[in-house]
Amino acid sequence: SIEEKQMSGAFISYVGENRAIVARLDDVLRAFDVQVWLDRDSLRPGVRWKTAIRRAISDGDFFIACFSAEYQERSKSYMNEELVTAIDELRQRSAERAWFIPVLLNECDIPDRDIGAGETLRSLQWVSLYTDWEEGMTRILSVVQPKSAKLYELRQTLNSSSARKRIHAADQLGMLGSLGNSAVPALTGLLDDPNETVRAAAAHALGNIGSPSDRTIAELLRVMRRGDYYDSGHAATTLARLGHEAIPALLEAATYPGYGVASAAHEALAQIHD
Repeated sequence: SIEEKQMSGAFISYVGENRAIVARLDDVLRAFDVQVWLDRDSLRPGVRWKTAIRRAISDGDFFIACFSAEYQERSKSYMNEELVTAIDELRQRSAERAWFIPVLLNECDIPDRDIGAGETLRSLQWVSLYTDWEEGMTRILSVVQPKSAKLYELRQTLNSSSARKRIHAADQLGMLGSLGNSAVPALTGLLDDPNETVRAAAAHALGNIGSPSDRTIAELLRVMRRGDYYDSGHAATTLARLGHEAIPALLEAATYPGYGVASAAHEALAQIHD
């Protein structure tokens, strides 16, 4: 099981032409509790930026170097200075623990820079984001936030073309309890899945995660408004598990005319009362 996640930090080095894709990388890392040092523009006026960057690289748990064709075409870049600092830091660190993570944003070569002991940057295993984004992000998270890698993988599996895989992913996310909270929007989307067992698994997972947001409650109420007996029963059970915040929705659902909808709402209200 995935236990409580610990915060980790990563310095991302890149060239400006790749800002859009790096922002996407940044979004994923932050979503999984990785503190990211991304841009010197965030420094306060008057701060010696070279000193600040050197400290950020040295203090960071990981250094992510984003290589690209755009980087290769540059004759000068701040990224080169960051790489020099990172390589000096890498030489002082144990070879037993990953710290410098080369990432390929598009088709390009990793620079053949010396890192000591007869090795170069090309000696380090890299991650290719441009060939398979989801697989690449899973591999990065497996290093920088191992306990989140499985969560990310399960979230992506919710989009699988296989109903069996979607059901399994929903079940596994539900087992995470509150740690699966980041998957709530995707699970809510599965309440409209064409497969009724997937819809049931999604509703069950939402109940286990227990995030009674207004949107989640509204979506479950919408399911009950459709009047499907099977779906309404699962939605009502989930609303009951979300607790007192769901009472207004269940009171409304108790007035719906669909077969079995009102009785499901009344049973759920009784569970909350108990």
